[in-house]
Amino acid sequence: MSFTAEQSVKMSYLRTSIVSHAFKVKCLYKQALRELQSYYQYRQCSISYIKCILAAVIIKCSTRCRSNKCITNSPGGVAYGREVTPPDWCLDMWHPIERAQYPEYFKRREQRKLEFIENWEKKYGKAEPEAH
Repeated sequence: MSFTAEQSVKMSYLRTSIVSHAFKVKCLYKQALRELQSYYQYRQCSISYIKCILAAVIIKCSTRCRSNKCITNSPGGVAYGREVTPPDWCLDMWHPIERAQYPEYFKRREQRKLEFIENWEKKYGKAEPEAH
């Protein structure tokens, strides 16, 4: 598969190698400079003054302290220790089609629920029906 000159010109914007951070900063500076030059083209401003201001802004941003990346679920993250365990009654709300996917689990679960009720009644007695 060979490319024509026209196709290679169209694909020249694609990066084929790893780009360093310094190169990205230089490209950002160049794009910002071109934007400012087009904006101040017909104004009574010195482009060299604007270049100095832009360079000062980029240097100021490069020397500021970068904070460490903090993953949300790691210690110090905003979601650390907030694992939600769904309550047991959520499984009772499952649709019968969903329950059919795990028949053994739900059969054993129903048996354990009945055993729990029996043990509770042995320990505390039958619950009195509430009057509304």
